[in-house]
Amino acid sequence: MTAPLTHRAALALATHRLELADLEAAAHDAVALLAHVLGRRRAEVLLDDTAPLSPEVAARLSRLVERRARREPLQHMIGSVGFHDVVLNVDRRALIPRAETETLVCAVLDWLERGAVSRPRILDLGTGTGAIAIAIANAAPGSRVVASDVSRDAAELARVNVTRSATTQSVALVVGDWLAPFRAGADFDVIVSNPPYVTTEELASLAPEVRDHDPRRALDGGSDGLGPYRVICDAAARHLRRAGLLAFEVAADRPGPVMELVAHAGFRRIECREDLGGRPRVVLGER
Repeated sequence: MTAPLTHRAALALATHRLELADLEAAAHDAVALLAHVLGRRRAEVLLDDTAPLSPEVAARLSRLVERRARREPLQHMIGSVGFHDVVLNVDRRALIPRAETETLVCAVLDWLERGAVSRPRILDLGTGTGAIAIAIANAAPGSRVVASDVSRDAAELARVNVTRSATTQSVALVVGDWLAPFRAGADFDVIVSNPPYVTTEELASLAPEVRDHDPRRALDGGSDGLGPYRVICDAAARHLRRAGLLAFEVAADRPGPVMELVAHAGFRRIECREDLGGRPRVVLGER
């Protein structure tokens, strides 16, 4: 009788298979998949490395490893991702939240902390999974957040994530195209967005995990990657209170054109902030 695989042996096989698929984080992904099939924490899996796997668990792990080798996103297989102290459901209905986007959340929270607004109204445009809206609502008690998306599928996923968080009763969801659902007027203290900013030409060169699994609508920013920024900048001032904040995530190689659009729209105190990797990531402007 063949001896059952141990955690250590299973991880070695899984890592080797993922390395053959040219995955840079092969070892990380192997541990994450084994922890997922076992329903245990990563640290527990690594510490208990001589424990045996049942044939059923080994088979399930093997199937997941093959899916990952075909470049299905790890987050989709696990079904969730951590973002700014929140765990979010993720699937093909919306863009998988990236760690870089936490820079945008932190910039908004920093601005709110410096301000004197007691119950700020915040609009998150293109909310996707609801990541930005939920993170801000959780970290800024008393804030009232409206999260919108043109995709009904994405809005349904965001609603699941809002419902899962016990501290997000102040998040309202709206389906609509950017600012079109909202009447003009000084309604919000902050408008924040991580809009599509990949150029149409760049789409084909994206990693398969992104190109083949994230919604194209959440990626394609048009011929120059600036289309959504133009739409938002053209209308944002009519929806912001005096001294309100407009906050964008931007492509690391294109902060300049976004800053120009924000300035042309009449905003002031325009600045660019870097993510933890030292790359330009956030553009801010005040009305």
